[in-house]
Amino acid sequence: MLQHVKVLQIIAQYVKNNNLKLHVLGKRPTDNLEYNFYKDIFKDKINWTFLKSKQHNSYYTTDRSKIILTLHSTLGYESLSRGNRTIFLDPFSKHMTTVNFGWPAKNFGKNGPFWTVKISYSNIKNLIDNLKNMKKSRFNKFKNKYVNSLMHVDYNNKKLMKVLDMK
Repeated sequence: MLQHVKVLQIIAQYVKNNNLKLHVLGKRPTDNLEYNFYKDIFKDKINWTFLKSKQHNSYYTTDRSKIILTLHSTLGYESLSRGNRTIFLDPFSKHMTTVNFGWPAKNFGKNGPFWTVKISYSNIKNLIDNLKNMKKSRFNKFKNKYVNSLMHVDYNNKKLMKVLDMK
């Protein structure tokens, strides 16, 4: 839990320094507990909003966000595969090898164009700034290099529909 707090404090500092608004998409059915967790960290330091999972479609929300920050959620991988600028922050791999970026694949380094294990303000700031300012064609080049090894998106389940039609 301490790793979560450290990452969130760094994100809050970035949001404050850049006069941004942070939207936190909740994931737990007990939204009040989750909301209070974030409220205790952010307090009145930054402009932020908690989006209750029951009231917001996660795909719709991520698809309309400028940058998505995640700690290795499946939604993060899905977001990246759909072409969203998604950053994976990994404060856990020092303690658990099954959460490193791209697991179970082992061909990814500890740091890359949109992921890192180095949890520091300067490193996270550089990742966000680089991804935010990256031309779409360059981002797509990086994304395409990795996404098929991570989670390939099949729009409208065309492959599944083709298999089902064969039976």
